[in-house]
Order: sequence, then C-alpha cells, then structure tokens
Amino acid sequence: MPHKYTSPSDAPHPFNQPSADITLRTSNAVDFHVHTAVLSIVSPVFATMFQLPQPQQPHREEATGTPPTRPIIEVAEDSRSLDPLLRLCYPVKKAELRTPKEIQPVLEAAIKYDMEWPTEILTKAALDCASSYPLGVWATGCRLGLESVARRGAEAYVESVQEDERKKLLYIPRITSILDEMQGISASHYYRLLNFLHSAKGVADTVLFVHAPRANGTPRSQAALDESSKREASECLPFADDAFPSIAYPAEEVPSSDVICRCPDGMELRAHQSILSVFSPVLKRRIAAINAARENNQPSDSPRAIPVLELRGRPIAVCALLAICYHPETELLPYGINRCIDLLAAATVYKVRHVIDLAFARWKSLVDCDPLSSYFLAHRRGLAAAAAVAASGTLAISGVSMQQISVLRIMDELPAWTYHVLLEYHDACSHAVSEQLDDAKTEFAIASGFGGKTPSPREANCLYKSVSRRLNEQQEALKERTVAPKADHVAGLRNLADVATDIQYHKLCPVTYNLLTRLTETLPQRIEDAIGKVKFDIEVAT
Repeated sequence: MPHKYTSPSDAPHPFNQPSADITLRTSNAVDFHVHTAVLSIVSPVFATMFQLPQPQQPHREEATGTPPTRPIIEVAEDSRSLDPLLRLCYPVKKAELRTPKEIQPVLEAAIKYDMEWPTEILTKAALDCASSYPLGVWATGCRLGLESVARRGAEAYVESVQEDERKKLLYIPRITSILDEMQGISASHYYRLLNFLHSAKGVADTVLFVHAPRANGTPRSQAALDESSKREASECLPFADDAFPSIAYPAEEVPSSDVICRCPDGMELRAHQSILSVFSPVLKRRIAAINAARENNQPSDSPRAIPVLELRGRPIAVCALLAICYHPETELLPYGINRCIDLLAAATVYKVRHVIDLAFARWKSLVDCDPLSSYFLAHRRGLAAAAAVAASGTLAISGVSMQQISVLRIMDELPAWTYHVLLEYHDACSHAVSEQLDDAKTEFAIASGFGGKTPSPREANCLYKSVSRRLNEQQEALKERTVAPKADHVAGLRNLADVATDIQYHKLCPVTYNLLTRLTETLPQRIEDAIGKVKFDIEVAT
C-alpha cells in the first residue's frame, strides 16, 4: 500500500484524463485516473469492486478549491506493474516487455484481477522468451502456478545443455544469481526441475512442475500421535491439567505448583517457578517480570492467582521439555526425528542447556535413518547445527539417489536455496574425494618407480595398473553420481590386496605390494579429512 506520508503523483497519458471517474493509487504513490466502464469489461474483480460504495477521499486539487470528484482505490501493485497492465486494457501503445523479470509482476496482477485477455497476451510473451531466458520463464511459471509456462522454461533449459553434461549435473550452476536468490521458488519446485533434467524422454513428459503428488504420511493421524505423546510426557510431571483426569495430582511429597505453563493449543501444565528458573534463564526472567508486575498491580490483601506463562512451541515438545526438567533420564527423549527436532527447538528457545545437549545427541543418532528429511526439518525449525549434521548424513547417499526421492511435503514449505546449497555441498565433497583418489594414484606411481628409466617387474606393473583402474572407476562413479561421497572407496583396493596376497605378490614385488596395503590403511582417513574440510556454512531458513 502507498506510504501515508508520500505525496502522490499522476501517472502519464492516458491515465491523467479529466474524463476518468476513479483513481487507482499504487504502492509507490502514483495515481492512475481510469474509467470504470473500461476496467469493468476487462476485469470481473474490478467490476465487483466498483459496485461497492467508494468513500470520497481528499484529493490534491482541494487546495485550489476544486471539490474531490473521484474515489481512490489503493492497490498493492507499483506503477511499473500497473502501467503495462492498464495499457493492455486501453486502445493505446502497449509497453514492450522482453524479459521474465518485466513480464512476471504484470502477469501476476492480470491473474489477480482475473483479466482473461491480458493474461493470455502476457502468458504468450513469457513463453516466447523461453529460449533466451529459460530459467527465468521456468521460475515465473512456478511462482504464478502456471504449469505450461514452467514446462516451457524447463524444456528450453534442457535444450540448452548437452546430454552428456546433463547427466553429470547435480544442481543448476549459477542459478542463485540468475534468479535473484530464487525468491518465491520452493525446494520442491527445484527438485522437480532437476528430476526433469535427468529423466528420460518418456518419464520427463510426466513430470509436473507446479503441482505434483507427494509421499503419503503414516496411516495413524499426526493428531493421534501428538495426543498420545502429550499424555506420556505429562505423566512424568508432578502436576497435570484437566485434559488428563486419570493422573493424580499433586503427587506425594511434592510442593504445590506455583506457575501454569500454557501451550499454544491451550493445554496447561502445572510446574514450579524454582525448577523452571534453575534450568531456563529465559523463563527465569519472564517469571521475575510477572511477579514484579503482580506486586505492583495487586493489593496485598487480595488472594493470589497462580501466574501463567504462555509458552511457544508445539505442545508435545513443551510437555517433553518440562518432563525432562523434572526427570532428566534419557528414556524421556523422543525416538522420532520430528519429535526430536521439536524438542531441540523448544529447548533452544528457552535455553535449557542440558536438554539441548541431550536432544542434540539424540538427533545425531537419528539422522542417518532419513538424513534428507532431517535436513529439511532442521531448516524449518531454524536450527543450523542440526541442519549441518543432517547434511553430513546425506553424504552417504549417491547423487543419483538424491534425485530419485519422493517429493517431501516439507519441501513445499522451504525455499529452493535450502536444497541447492545441500547439493552444492554434496558436489563439493565428491570433488574433494576425487582429488584424494587422484593424489593416491600419483603418489602410488611415484613411490612404485613407474615412469622412470628402470623397467618395473611384470608383477609390479600389473599391480600398478590394477590399482589405477580401480581408482579411476571410483572417480568416474563420482562424476556420474552413482556412488556417494562417503561410500567405501577403498573396498576395491582391499579386495585387490587380498588377491595379491593369495598369489604371493608380497614376495614377487614387495615394494609395490606394501604401498598398496599402506594405501588401503591411510586413504580412508585422508578421504574423511578432506570431506571434513568442505565447509557447510549457511543460514537456516526462517
């Protein structure tokens, strides 16, 4: 909406005519004086809007004594978007829109106001520039929910990349700079583009870019699971709320509760100010503030009601957090990644240090079961360290497998860059591993004396070629994304060493054989160290 203190200015011809009977004021305070008869024909939305009573608003001409004559409607679009759109509605020269960046906001407004003909014209303009701006057209289609536009952009991009190169692409190079950090593009949109890029012709035709089926949830409803977990956690507290009347409270030898913790869903858990203050500096400050306010506002002789703390976070996580404060046994820690990340998020918000440590340790033990889902869950909760742990877990998955997953529902909720940086990290780790394999080949050749003037024994030469071939195979598999960065890249060398032992190579060419066995012992650690040096330093989604 326009800034209340910005003096509006008039739009240029033809939107400054005295015959206009209504004014559209843009978000950057430009007044378009238009005709209701024209816009009512083009837009059912405007037609309905114009039928509503329009309040007379002060006009700038009031200063000259001219009475206000036109109602003013404030619109969300700026003048750069509204001017080209309105020109499509009037018999005047049309604006030239050549790029997706210019077309998208105008097309978005046309769709918003249900302008059929302008929408068709602008959609065609977007399709026509796909060959020059393929990713921009794809992004426009995704942002506006236009399947045909997104598909044409994706097809144009595929046509611009050679087939052998497409197979090796784990992510789209330079996409963040091309698409202004991919604003408005979800991780699932990006996944579908990559899936289309790597799919065979027949499969690619079935890819949906805007709306696609997702993996089903568990048969049991989430609400039922949460209710069961809340009951379980509440039973560990010395007090419960009326939602669980079967729980006897107060418990024996436990002082009466002196604070109520209220969850976002209204569930109330009774607790003790002293316990909460010991474990949470955040709650300690809030409790002190509540008590100070009560002292100042409540007469000394009036009965004191138990203070209420409004707590953020999922109720199931709040229950678990309070339960662990009273019973720090690890048996109370959740075993599912969803509940674990919720507990970690709640503990982080309230800075309950020992629960943070316990939940994070449990998280690290769980992520390997489903590292990709864990990664996105950590992003959704804004937990960078947890996301980094999960990202490391995905290194046990090959690049090909990373692109053959079912689209996760959570990917619709997160921006595309969260998936993009994960793929970049995955690719960087693959390159780091490949470099170690390359160094191993070079060192093995030099230490074995190959390439020198003195001929090597036949057995040593055979062993050298076998080692080189196996290392080359691993490097090629990394390029083709068929093996994971954290795969056992030395398994082939160990098998080779076993065979060499069986046929007495340790006697026939001891130097080369010893180099091979040493390589099988040292290369795994070198690969692990190389992966550890690859930085995964990003801000989590908020």
